Amino acid sequence: MARIDLSALDLNLLVVLDRLLDRRGVGRAAEDLHLSQPAVSRSLQRLRDALGDPLLVRSGRDMVLTERARGLVVPVAEALASARRVFEPPDVFVPAEAHGPLVIALGDDAQFAFASAIAAAVWASCPRVDLRFSALAVGTLEDGRRGVVDLALAPDLDRLPRIAGRVDTSEFISQRLYERRFVVAESGRAASPDLTLERWLEASHAIVSFEAGGRGFVDDLIAGRGLERRVAASLSSFVAVGHLVAGSALLAVMPDELARAMAPSVRGWPCPIELPTLPMSLIWHPRQARDARHRHLRGLVAGAIMAQVGRSPEDG
Repeated sequence: MARIDLSALDLNLLVVLDRLLDRRGVGRAAEDLHLSQPAVSRSLQRLRDALGDPLLVRSGRDMVLTERARGLVVPVAEALASARRVFEPPDVFVPAEAHGPLVIALGDDAQFAFASAIAAAVWASCPRVDLRFSALAVGTLEDGRRGVVDLALAPDLDRLPRIAGRVDTSEFISQRLYERRFVVAESGRAASPDLTLERWLEASHAIVSFEAGGRGFVDDLIAGRGLERRVAASLSSFVAVGHLVAGSALLAVMPDELARAMAPSVRGWPCPIELPTLPMSLIWHPRQARDARHRHLRGLVAGAIMAQVGRSPEDG
């Protein structure tokens, strides 16, 4: 069957047709629509031409529906109901009644540092929302495009040297939450260090390396100054590095928020060399920008994270 070109039709005729089918007369339909009888008669003729059927025919002193018209009663009512749903304003958002999952992509360090605070903030306002924390990965942006991930906390890696796999987030909306600072972490059982550059370089270090390598971004920074250090261990996550540091004499450069979250097992100290900070942003797909539920929940997530790092939330 050939598809009808809707652009060639006046969809206002559906409203007239609905009244004609219900009232079975031009005069009564005109009263309902607050239109003149000639105007409704003209619309009826246009409907007859478009549908190839008289729709209403005289039987004695009354008008009756044709077989085609009787078959249109339900489809026309359903079509108008669907159209009303398109143009009706959305339901008022009630946080206490919100439900369903909220999927947030976080690195392992951010999950350790922020998951509890996020859960407390979300459930205090929306107790029926189910939190789903996923790993921040290369595929997170595609998951965001497909609607699988609602929010992600992501660093801007452009400030670091030699970082491969940078991704373009320009199509997403972002809200800068805080600047990630890096500190030198050591076991909480160790004496307070006199952390000179010399002592720091002489120590054995643990780093994060996804390729089981022996260099991190810090090694690239100090190499430019003609310096080097011993990387005694490389692990695939900052949380694992923190646990190793807590039970050993190793030092490690890690995010300040993670070191504080792992206290008192781990303590963080300023690094004797200047380290870059990383902007940390909450990102989401533009299609969710005006959704009341998403806006409310991302405000709660942003507020929880920023409270943990000592910032005041400002919704983007």
